Amino acid sequence: MEKGKKGKRWLIPLLLAAAVLGAGGGFAYVHFANASPKEVPGVDVSLGEFTTNLADADQRRIIQIQVTVEAAGAEGQKLLQERQAAIQDAVTRTLRSFRADDLAGDAGADRLKAALLPAINGAAGKPVVRAVFLTRMVIQ
Repeated sequence: MEKGKKGKRWLIPLLLAAAVLGAGGGFAYVHFANASPKEVPGVDVSLGEFTTNLADADQRRIIQIQVTVEAAGAEGQKLLQERQAAIQDAVTRTLRSFRADDLAGDAGADRLKAALLPAINGAAGKPVVRAVFLTRMVIQ
């Protein structure tokens, strides 16, 4: 009988250690697995006004547009300023690829925003723009 008690002595510390490790793992999972990285607050940056021809073949059409973007914090804002010429070129090239019919209504404005976002981020060299805002758009 003495031998049976010695054999069970290790069982209690083993179960206690397993419970502590399980509780610690559960705590870590709940608090760290679903944690998202802190997002840098956005900064609105005006890219200015753009006036250029559209791709209409039947008649000469122009677009005049004011573009503001939401940059990823001060670092994004600085990069947009440093790469200003390349970004302006990318915006102008993107605008010239559209026809007036492509830009009609809210759907057209959404298509233009969707095209400008990767163009601007590409010209910046990394994805610093989160959103594009068309604060004014006139097509003649």
